[in-house]
Amino acid sequence: MQKISAAAFNDTKPHYELLDGLRGVAALVVIWYHVFEGFATSPFDQRFNHGYMAVDFFFILSGFVVGYAYDDRWGRTLNIRNFFKRRLIRLHPMVVLGVVLGAITFIIQGSVQWDGTHVAFSMVLLAMLLNLFLIPAVPGTGPEVRGNGEMYPLNGPNWSLFFEYIGNIAYALFLRRLSTKALAVFVAAAGIGLATFAIGNFSGFGHIGVGWTLADNNLPGGLLRMFFSFSAGLLMSRIIKPANIRGSFWICTLSIIFLLSLPHLGGSQAPWINGIYDSICFGKGHRQIYKQDLQIPRRHIISRICRPLPLHVSLLRLALERREDRVLAGLAHCAAAILREHPARIRRSETLRRTCPPLAHQKIHAQTQITTTFIPTVI
Repeated sequence: MQKISAAAFNDTKPHYELLDGLRGVAALVVIWYHVFEGFATSPFDQRFNHGYMAVDFFFILSGFVVGYAYDDRWGRTLNIRNFFKRRLIRLHPMVVLGVVLGAITFIIQGSVQWDGTHVAFSMVLLAMLLNLFLIPAVPGTGPEVRGNGEMYPLNGPNWSLFFEYIGNIAYALFLRRLSTKALAVFVAAAGIGLATFAIGNFSGFGHIGVGWTLADNNLPGGLLRMFFSFSAGLLMSRIIKPANIRGSFWICTLSIIFLLSLPHLGGSQAPWINGIYDSICFGKGHRQIYKQDLQIPRRHIISRICRPLPLHVSLLRLALERREDRVLAGLAHCAAAILREHPARIRRSETLRRTCPPLAHQKIHAQTQITTTFIPTVI
């Protein structure tokens, strides 16, 4: 049997397979949102009119995964250079593949804009070059080849990866350095800003489906969406306490589909009503998630600040609590062997404290037998 080093074991973390499923569900909702959008005559003639909020769910997932995977590695096995290298390897292949396919299909269909105007091949190449480096196109300029104001005309969805990169950069530079209390305050402030943006209809569309163009208030709106959702996911990665709930995948799936398929509320005459609905969706949280691992009394002001977190967060928490009931005996034996061989090198890690709080307070010795129920994988 091949020997497993203690360093390799410490770099291995549970993989939440259920989140992959929910990510797929949200992606399908976005697809159907755009399918119906193609047949709609106005923003209010949709069938999945709140499908744009699936992107906010993606941002929450990203914040959670990034914080969970990297928070306790800084200063030990991770520095800023290594972090950016890992994230580039993880994210940019999708950017390149999408842009290349988008350029090919744009050329095949005749290189014409929405109104039939022909686009020069040189402009297509320039747009491709800018898109490959995630440099957004300015509406009305040559590289904005499709003529509808998109940041990335050769692969429209790249706008979400643009904000994903901003979230990762912000995490590496300052978000990771914030204490849990300070991060909670940051999340609350971003949530207030996003709610103001939604209810005040600063998008002009009656909803917060913004960020895909540089026109009007899309850039500040996209930043608010990303900073609130990404930071909320990061906050969850610090305070979540996994547990088992039967059927949580279907509960979360049906909840996502129901909430995001409701018709537009208020119509063109009262778009602020839909803004309130959007605010409720990302502003109503589950108080219980803040009862774990916070070493502060409930009467502390941070408890009050943390309460209004997103409904997406509640769904994500429910998903995380649905852990597979499979005990990996092989992992337990390997872990026990490592503990016997290198007892001095194994310490109570932040990961252990977050995922298995009871184990974090037990004395680790040669006879320790770990029987965790999660599936290990390197993130």
